[in-house]
Amino acid sequence: MSNQLALKESKNAQQNSQVYLNFQQKQIDSSRLKLILSKALTNNFIQSLCLQLNGNILGDKGLQELVSYLNTLQKLEKLSLYLSGNKFSIEGVKKLLNLKYNENLKHLTFQFSNNMVGEETIQNLGLFISKQSSLKQLSLMLDNCDLGNCAALSLCQQIKGLKKLNELYLNLNDNSITDNGVISSVNEICKIKSLVQLELDICSHKIDSQNCKQYQYQIYYNVISNYCVKQIIKTIGSQLPALKVLNMDILYYTNQSCQQYKKQGYEGLEKDLVFSKQEIVSLLNNTFPQIQARQIKI
Repeated sequence: MSNQLALKESKNAQQNSQVYLNFQQKQIDSSRLKLILSKALTNNFIQSLCLQLNGNILGDKGLQELVSYLNTLQKLEKLSLYLSGNKFSIEGVKKLLNLKYNENLKHLTFQFSNNMVGEETIQNLGLFISKQSSLKQLSLMLDNCDLGNCAALSLCQQIKGLKKLNELYLNLNDNSITDNGVISSVNEICKIKSLVQLELDICSHKIDSQNCKQYQYQIYYNVISNYCVKQIIKTIGSQLPALKVLNMDILYYTNQSCQQYKKQGYEGLEKDLVFSKQEIVSLLNNTFPQIQARQIKI
């Protein structure tokens, strides 16, 4: 994409309070991003900004350019950043901590999927999220980021500090998370007593015999048990009485199969393809009679 095309596509954004720009998979690096931000988005009174930047090559320097620009938008109320697959390191994520607190910011969508950043980097990302203490709505997509149990828990410990939060969407798919990580993370989330809407993507797909043989141990699917699902349902039901909307993807395995997984890895799950879900369905119906909208994928 040429610089002229970038500016042409962004021209109408200069005078608008609501701005949406889609530059996904355009080979944008930090210098081209700086050009777009400095020449096209000159209106400092933007209230709603959505930047679709997935699949580019922004790198750490690009993240710094983005933070510098966002610090000029103190009227911003709604921010959506789609930054999947941009080759960020821990040094780049630390730049997010330079984002100034904005008391007007109430809605944040942050997609960071497919950046294999690991535990230490996620701790810094959690600090960045926790600084946004005025948030009422948070959507956080961190699928396939090499988190593991400890990083998932650390992130949720930071999120729980958002005392004004009413709506939370959290995607933790494909991060090698197991029962302990899920149960501990949900325990932390349930300390946000202001929540009225909760959406959790914890396990959206399962290993089957075909893809297990094809990929073996190089995949990062989360693996959770029947016991884990029961625990988080009970925790959410008892700790979030004000909840009105609940959506979850929590595909699970039998307890026995998860024990085999600990010994054999993903191949231990091959035979766990068909089993009764009635017990979980009954638990859901008994636990959430007050929920106005509920969509649970088990």
